[in-house]
Amino acid sequence: KALFPSPSMTYFQNVVVGCASDAATAVADKGSQFLQKLLECSALDSDIDQTTYADQLSQWQGYNDTLASQILTAQNINYNQVLAVENEMIKFYNLKKETLETYVITSRGLAFYLNRMYSYLSDYYNTVTETSFDNPGGSACIASATASLQSVVNSVARQSLSCDQDIVNNTKHMMCQITGDFSSLNSLMPSIGNAALLNCTARGYIFAPNTIANCFNLVSWQFDIEYTNRNGDISKNVAVLTDYVQTFFSGSDLPCGGSTLKSAYLSAEVALYNLQRCIYITSGTVYSVTTPQPNTTPQSTNEFK
Repeated sequence: KALFPSPSMTYFQNVVVGCASDAATAVADKGSQFLQKLLECSALDSDIDQTTYADQLSQWQGYNDTLASQILTAQNINYNQVLAVENEMIKFYNLKKETLETYVITSRGLAFYLNRMYSYLSDYYNTVTETSFDNPGGSACIASATASLQSVVNSVARQSLSCDQDIVNNTKHMMCQITGDFSSLNSLMPSIGNAALLNCTARGYIFAPNTIANCFNLVSWQFDIEYTNRNGDISKNVAVLTDYVQTFFSGSDLPCGGSTLKSAYLSAEVALYNLQRCIYITSGTVYSVTTPQPNTTPQSTNEFK
């Protein structure tokens, strides 16, 4: 972390700014003496309006030495700017560090989701198997029901894989994007703060009231605009990454959400209903197909850890 205040800037303030203030004060004193001489000389010439010189002398305020206070105010503004960026960077890099150290940012693969769906629909497969034992003549119906369940498994697994890959790719992309945003802000740092103050001083913004402050504010405002724009993107991406960590990398084994599993169970219910109907049509008897109680809450997995 950079020293605050900067040792070199402290020297600049003590020596250079002190010298400039002394010089400005001396110039102001000479100006006051000059006005006094003009007033005294005006008494020697009746054509000269002494009132004018007297008014000017009475209004002469001398040199109001605010150079040091202007620099201090500007440095405090800059310190808060840098601190805001620093806090956001620390927040992001802690999240990035924790994520990369705890989880593997890679796709789980299709086989993982196929296995998960076989597990979720295992009761439905068992029901079809038991039905085949009780009704050996309904092989065509059994085959159709099994194919329907397999279609559900394949469809949800592929859908989950697609969501999985989107999350993994988005995670990598957003981490790079956030790093790039911070790099852009850091590249602006050398042009603000003490560097801006020194540049303003070198351009002659010294003696008139608030000129250092006004010059610095122009640079500071430009940085604030850039920071506001960048920070909006950073905050949005960090929020998404945090949600990924809490819900996907360390949470649900179905990345498309709980509605995916509910939809799978609904399709499985339809498969059992069609099995019951098929057996009735082929055998002429009403055959009861026991429907298992579905678990509609996706389970947690440690596959990413």
